[in-house]
Amino acid sequence: MVKLKKPGGAKAVLAAVLALIITLALGIGIHLAQLNEIKNNLKVEGLRFKNIDVTGDVAGIPTGIKLNLELLVQNPTSYTLDIERLTYNIYVEDKLLGEDTLQHLVIPAHSTHPIPITL
Repeated sequence: MVKLKKPGGAKAVLAAVLALIITLALGIGIHLAQLNEIKNNLKVEGLRFKNIDVTGDVAGIPTGIKLNLELLVQNPTSYTLDIERLTYNIYVEDKLLGEDTLQHLVIPAHSTHPIPITL
């Protein structure tokens, strides 16, 4: 009597699991290398004033000022940076001038991108 073995078996499962682990490790390594390149090359090119909003009462006396700025960020790498959440605090002479959290920012590869800042 001849016994037939099922194709694969434990060795095939082990090989598949090993291939999956190696693929995941390589993917994580590549992603970390990309993040490191972005971290080392991302630059702030400048800050520009977009506009100033002055609010006041009926007599025309200013009661509030809102500054809308743009932080110009350069991404010279070949990787797009996708930021889920960015929180910032702006201090002038140790006094908090403004803070905010921005959701889902994308800084494309090989570009300078404005990030809105409101004070």
